[in-house]
Amino acid sequence: MVMNTPPTGPMLPLPAATPTTSVTRSEPQATWRVGQVLAAMVVANPQPGVADLRIGSLLVKAQTGGLPLSPGQTLRLEVASLKEMPVLKLLGLMQQNPLQQALRDVLPRQQPLPLLFTALARLATPTPMPTAQRTPNLSPEIVRLAQELLAKLPDTARASTGDGLRQAIRDSGLFLESKLAPSTSSTAQAQTPTTKPAELASDFKANLLRLVQAIRDNAANSAPAAARANPLSSAGLSAGAPATSALPTPPLPTALTTALAAATVAARLPASAAIGPGTLDPGAPLQRGLPPLPPVPLAQLVKGQELAFSLNELQRFAEGALARVQLHQLSSLPQERAPLPEWLIELPIRRDNETDIWSLRIGRDAERERDAPVDADPVWSVMLAFDLPGIGPMQSRITLRGDRVTAQFFSRTQGVLPLVAEHLPLLQARLQQAGLRVEELTCHHGEIPKPKPPPQTRILDEHA
Repeated sequence: MVMNTPPTGPMLPLPAATPTTSVTRSEPQATWRVGQVLAAMVVANPQPGVADLRIGSLLVKAQTGGLPLSPGQTLRLEVASLKEMPVLKLLGLMQQNPLQQALRDVLPRQQPLPLLFTALARLATPTPMPTAQRTPNLSPEIVRLAQELLAKLPDTARASTGDGLRQAIRDSGLFLESKLAPSTSSTAQAQTPTTKPAELASDFKANLLRLVQAIRDNAANSAPAAARANPLSSAGLSAGAPATSALPTPPLPTALTTALAAATVAARLPASAAIGPGTLDPGAPLQRGLPPLPPVPLAQLVKGQELAFSLNELQRFAEGALARVQLHQLSSLPQERAPLPEWLIELPIRRDNETDIWSLRIGRDAERERDAPVDADPVWSVMLAFDLPGIGPMQSRITLRGDRVTAQFFSRTQGVLPLVAEHLPLLQARLQQAGLRVEELTCHHGEIPKPKPPPQTRILDEHA
């Protein structure tokens, strides 16, 4: 049935209604009224001129004529008629939250970082390996970029200093777009790029983009010189273009960075008795408002199977790592209902020939500030999660208000706690040397208590 399209909007006749719950076919006539405005989502386009719409608890088929609709679109509809066949008038497309859509797009593609670093370590290993672990026939460019990516990661010695840790956080990939965003000259009143190549040389996301581009070129057996010369432009990140999701570099107090560096020194304790693999949750990305979890062992990520190594796998791991960085960038963007700043960072740190993943959640502590006087100093909090040889999976929380600092360490392995407690005096001395007043240094069995999470951006909405 084709309806003429009046100036006020297209008409969508509903020749059939299929209930998805216990509703009856007569529900539209029984509960809708002429003039009522409904929200609908396009589920599918099974054939030209027909669309499956979800309206409340109903899945209905609508005759759309030549109206172009695509799955996932949300519509505003007005009930125009309820006679023999309900007719709905299209009032317009509802605006979708671009942040929600970006999160939906990137979430299925992300992969835990240890998968990529294991693959890159094999590329950099010159010694013979079992057949299943041998590297595929890759171009020299891919091998070079993989080795450079590993070599330019911060090492434990550098990350154990305040300045080194600050630079490592800046180069974590979370702030790449901020480096690329042009600044406005106050004299010329014109936008001029200020990013220097050296600023991008050690940026994790920038190096990932170069590696991904080279792998794609190798896989397609074509390597456009322009794309390889400036792979950032192919991803919409050229220095001359404004970044749409640029994150400001965190204005962290110097004392907090120093305290964090001191805590990472204390975390590198001597090896103790062998500790079994951690039992904390599995390779999930960081979540806003929740403490980070330690990384899981590689064997747990691959479910105990031998990690296959091929060009396709390398591409999947590299693109998955890039999507994971993007996911943490999106999750760190300011939220309407959670205005206090918060950054979610996975920091790869080189330790000899291994790569450790330090998970960080940096932000203002809303719970503690809520009960403080209006003129009190802001409360900054850093939560860390890591898994190091000899101590296993651990979490730590460092809180700073003014020059007063507290640090707590958490482990689910009871036998590690005495070793941690033994090194707390060293941590206290380091913090006092930095000019901080130590209020609390403790270690606990278990995990960081989960705070009441702030309102979050919903990635999936189960209600139409």
